[in-house]
Amino acid sequence: MKIEKLMQRGIQTCAPGDNLASAAQVLWEKDCGSAPVVDAEGRLVGVITDRDICMSAFFKASRLDQVRVADAMSKQVVQAQPKESLKAAVERMCAARVRRLPVVDGTGVLVGMLTLADLAKSRTSRAAAAKVLAAVSSRPEPAAEALPVMELKPRRATSARAKAPVAEPRSRRASARRRG
Repeated sequence: MKIEKLMQRGIQTCAPGDNLASAAQVLWEKDCGSAPVVDAEGRLVGVITDRDICMSAFFKASRLDQVRVADAMSKQVVQAQPKESLKAAVERMCAARVRRLPVVDGTGVLVGMLTLADLAKSRTSRAAAAKVLAAVSSRPEPAAEALPVMELKPRRATSARAKAPVAEPRSRRASARRRG
């Protein structure tokens, strides 16, 4: 089966120059978790999610109407073309751990979106939906020895009340050696 058989068309989009308040309004009104971001010619340039909006507002300590979509969107977007097989799309969704896959034509113009819900609603694609759901719900494998592990070590009490433990970073390798 081809992606074009299941994908949704007429997707609500945002522009890079829109502010996050208008993007949040789109997500609220369409009851969805993300919206593709397209340029003036309709070419896909990114994706904005509800999480992108929340995290950007929090870390920039700005009002939503003061931050542009371009400053918060994901610019590296996994995408597919309508004539691709559903199997290829599912593999791509699993590998990238995404619930939504923008579908573009040969020139990069957005023509639709394939979602986990689209897969789940199709009788022939329920196994594929389960596969994608398992992939997006699992924790990603940690990068080899690059991530520090925080180990809690209690401090000595200096007053009547004991202080909270302090986190001290250690490498994964050192942690693994101690455990045997």
